[in-house]
Amino acid sequence: MDAYKIENSDCCKIHTCKVEDCNKMRTATSDTYGYCELHECEVKGCSFTKTEDATICRVHACFISGCTNLRANKLYCKDHTCANSSCEYIVDTGYRYCAVHLCHENNCPNEKQKDSYRCKAHTCQKDGCTLSKTPSEKYCIYHKDDSSEK
Repeated sequence: MDAYKIENSDCCKIHTCKVEDCNKMRTATSDTYGYCELHECEVKGCSFTKTEDATICRVHACFISGCTNLRANKLYCKDHTCANSSCEYIVDTGYRYCAVHLCHENNCPNEKQKDSYRCKAHTCQKDGCTLSKTPSEKYCIYHKDDSSEK
């Protein structure tokens, strides 16, 4: 009965994790793939072993070096992907938007408006004008004295 059992294991070789020096039993979901709960990627149906200090494998992990988060798109996790819902570009650390969607004013973390280089706080409020303004002003230097808008 115990003739097929692996030493220091509760099961035979067929049901033992494929990771070297691991004698734990494969999970029910990974019988086909061969990993125990400790080594199995948590993405359902995945056939790869998870990476060290992560819950998922490299196939499902963010492409940013050192990041072990699950990808939100083809390459990056939600922490490294632009917050614009139609974009999959990478963001710089500390920002929510990529270079394409980020306001071009220094250190502004906001999303720029459509057809502008700036966010609403940094764009003149005069219809059709996309020039820069300070957040405390309503209009750019060319329209701040425009009485028709006051």
